[in-house]
Amino acid sequence: MIRTVRQACRFNSIIRDYRMSQGIENLAELINDEGDGREFFSRNFVTHGMEQLFREGLLRLSGKSDQAVFELSQAMGGGKTHMMIALGLLARHPHLRSQVLAPDLVSRLALGSTRIAAFNGRNNPDNYIWGEIATQLGAEDAIKPHWANGPKAVDQRKWKEIIGDQPTLILLDELPPYLDNASTQVFGQGTLANMVVYSLSSLMSAALELPNCAIVVANLSGSYKSQTKALSDAISNLQQETRRQAMTITPVQLSGNEIYEILKKRLIDELPDERVVAALLEFRCRFSGDVPRGRDLQAGGPENADQIP
Repeated sequence: MIRTVRQACRFNSIIRDYRMSQGIENLAELINDEGDGREFFSRNFVTHGMEQLFREGLLRLSGKSDQAVFELSQAMGGGKTHMMIALGLLARHPHLRSQVLAPDLVSRLALGSTRIAAFNGRNNPDNYIWGEIATQLGAEDAIKPHWANGPKAVDQRKWKEIIGDQPTLILLDELPPYLDNASTQVFGQGTLANMVVYSLSSLMSAALELPNCAIVVANLSGSYKSQTKALSDAISNLQQETRRQAMTITPVQLSGNEIYEILKKRLIDELPDERVVAALLEFRCRFSGDVPRGRDLQAGGPENADQIP
C-alpha cells in the first residue's frame, strides 16, 4: 500500500521540539566557536551562492583573488548570517574543507586556520565597532586611542597596520541597528554614525590593498523603513561605498529548488530508496488527474495500490 511521507522518511527529532530561537542564528556562535563545524555542515545544503562565496572568499584569504569585499543580498529573512557562519567555520577549521568544498578548490588553498572578526550590529560595545573588530584581531592596544577617550574614526592606514599580512576574515552583520543608535549620538559637527561610515569605508579600502583580507557584509536594503535623515544618510553612504567595491552574492535562489533542498537536509535524516520514490511518482502520474480521489480513498485506493511499497 502507499506510504505517507511520514512513513517513508525518518525525520530529525528537532521537528518535535522546535523553538523559534533555534531558527535565529547569530555571529556570536562563530565568535564563541562552539564545536568544530561538523554538526553545522551535516545539516546544511550548500547552495550555489554558498559555493560562490566559499570559492571567492577562501581564494582571497589564500592571496589568489583580487576580490576583497562581498555583499550578501537576500530578499527573504535569514540566509545571510547563516552564510557568514559557514564561511567563518571553513576559514577557521581547515579539516572541514575537504568535506565541504570541491577537490579542485581544496587543492588551490594554501591556507591554515584564519584569523576572524565578526560583528553583529545588535550589540553596542563600549569600544565601538572598530574597537571590537580590532580587539578580536588581537590589536586591542593599537585601537585603544580610537575609543578610550571618546570615539575617533579609524583611517585606511591604521586599518592596514592593524590587519597586516596575516589572512583575515571580517564579517559584518545587522549594521542598520548599530547605525540607528549611532545616528542619535552627536559628536562635534556630526554623529557617531558619520564616524562609523568613515571607519568602515576605510576598512574596505584597506582590504583592497591587503591581499589576504576578505570582508563580508550583509546587505542594508529594506531595513529600517521609518528612518531619520541621519540614519538614512548613513545607510545610503555606506551602501554606496560597499557596492562600489563589493561582489554581490545571493545566499538562496528563490526561483529554483534550493529552499526545498535546504528543508530536506535540515529536517530529514533518512529518505526512502529510489524504488519507493519511483512508485509514488508513478502513482501520482496515473491517478492524480482522472480518478475520483475521494472514492479511491474510501475503497482503499486503486486496485493495484497494494503492490506499491
